[in-house]
Amino acid sequence: MFRKFWHFLSSAETWRYLHWRWRQNKLAFFLVPWQWLGTVFAIWLERWLAYFSTLVLYSKPRIGHSSSTPIVFLIEPSEIPRRKLVAQHLYPQQVAKLIGDADLICGDRLPLATNIELDFSLPNWRLSLADAEHLFSLNRWLYGVTLAKAWVYQQDVRYVQRWHQLFVHWVEANPPKENDPIWESYSVSERIVNWCLCACWFWDAPEFEEKFFPLLTQTLAIHAQWLYGHIEIHSAHNHLINNARALYLYGVGFDVGFYRTWAWVILERELFRQTLPDGMLGEQSTHYHLLLTRTYIEVLLAAQKIHQPVSINMLRRVQLMIRVAQAFIRPDGSLPIVGDFSPDTNVENLAGVIEAGAARLIDGYRPDIRFLTENGIWWMDIGNELEKSNSRGVAPSIYLPQAGYWLCQQHLWHILFVADPRGHVIRHGHVDALSLCIWHDGYELLIDSGNFTYQSDEWANYFRSARAHNLFMIDGFN
Repeated sequence: MFRKFWHFLSSAETWRYLHWRWRQNKLAFFLVPWQWLGTVFAIWLERWLAYFSTLVLYSKPRIGHSSSTPIVFLIEPSEIPRRKLVAQHLYPQQVAKLIGDADLICGDRLPLATNIELDFSLPNWRLSLADAEHLFSLNRWLYGVTLAKAWVYQQDVRYVQRWHQLFVHWVEANPPKENDPIWESYSVSERIVNWCLCACWFWDAPEFEEKFFPLLTQTLAIHAQWLYGHIEIHSAHNHLINNARALYLYGVGFDVGFYRTWAWVILERELFRQTLPDGMLGEQSTHYHLLLTRTYIEVLLAAQKIHQPVSINMLRRVQLMIRVAQAFIRPDGSLPIVGDFSPDTNVENLAGVIEAGAARLIDGYRPDIRFLTENGIWWMDIGNELEKSNSRGVAPSIYLPQAGYWLCQQHLWHILFVADPRGHVIRHGHVDALSLCIWHDGYELLIDSGNFTYQSDEWANYFRSARAHNLFMIDGFN
C-alpha cells in the first residue's frame, strides 16, 4: 500500500498536475492537493473492505433488484415503441447497418468498436490480439447494445438468444480476479453501462424478466462492488470519471443510494478539476472531449429521472462542454482528430447523444436532425420538432483561451488551430502545438492523423510526435 502511495506521489503526472494548479491559482495549489490526498486515503481503505466483500458476493449470489418491475433508467420501456418508429423514419440507413451488424453477431462474427471483426464461433474472451485495445473492446460489450437494439427494431428472438448465450458464457468464464486485464476498472465500467442499457431494450423480450434478468442483476451487483473497490484514483483523468459514471447510473437504475451519492461527489468534483473554464476537457483530445461530454449528458439526464438537484455551476459547465463539442463537429459529421482517438465508440454515436443533450439541457435549443443520429434518438424527448431540420446556431468562430484552441467556421470551411498555453503534453495529447487542421466541403486538406495504436511501439511514438502534425519544424525540433 505504501509503495503504491509513493509511486502515486512520485509520478510525473502528479507533479505536472500540481505545477498546472500552481500556475492557474496559487491558493488552489495549497488547498486542492490536501483534499485530493485525503480522498485517496479514504478510498484505499474502502478498497480493501470492498475487495473482500466482492469475493463473498461472488460466492453467494445475491439479487439486488426485484425482477417484477423495470429498472429506472434513461430509457423507459414505455418510451421504446415511439422512439423506435422515429429512428426508423429519420435514420433508416443507420438502423439497417445496426441490424446488419447484429446479423453478423448471430452468424458467429463479432464486429468490435476497434474496427476489427472476430470469428466467434467458439467464444474466447482472452484472444491473443495485436493491440490490447481489441481485447478490451471484446470485453466491454458494446456489441451487446447492438443486439439489444436489433431486437427492438426487428423483434427477432435470435438476437435475444445470442445475447444470452454470450452473456452466460462470459459470466462463467470470467470470475473476478486481481490483475486480470478483463477486470481492469475501465472495462468493468463500460460493461456496467452497456448491460444496464441492454436490460432496458430487452425488457419485453421472451423470458427476459424471468430467465435472464436475475443473472444479469447478480452480475451487475458483482461488477458494481468490484468497481467500488478498484476506483482509478491514482491520478486525475477520464477513467475516474467513467468509473463514477458507471456507479452512478447503476445506482440510479437499481436504486442503490450509496453508489449514487458517492459517485455523484466524484463526478461533480472531477468536472471542475478535469475540464477547463472555457469548457474544454483538459486532456488535449477532441474525441475524448466528445466522450466525456456524452458521459456528463448521460449523468445529468439520469439525475433528471430521479429529480436529483443539479447545481447551476455544474449545469453551466456541461452546457459549455456541449457547445465546444458541437463546434468541433463539422457539417458532414466528422471531427478533427486532435490528440488520441478513443476506441470505445465512434463520432456518429457521440454526436447524436451530444445533440440530444443540447436539446434537453440548454433552454430554447431545438435539435438538428442532421447530427442527432439513430443513437441520439434514445436520449431525446420525442416531439414534433424532430420532423424539421434546424440550424444549430454554433458561433462561426470560437476561441478557447485555457485550452488554446481557435476554431473558424465559414461557409464550407472548418479550420482548427491548436496552441495549448500549458506548454506540455497531458494524458491523451500529442506534440501538436501550433498545428492546423483544415476541412473544406467534405474534404480534409490538412489532417491530424490521431493515434495509430495504444501500444508502445515505433508507430505509436511517430503518430504522437511533431513530425505527424501540420506544424513547422527546424532541424528536427518544433
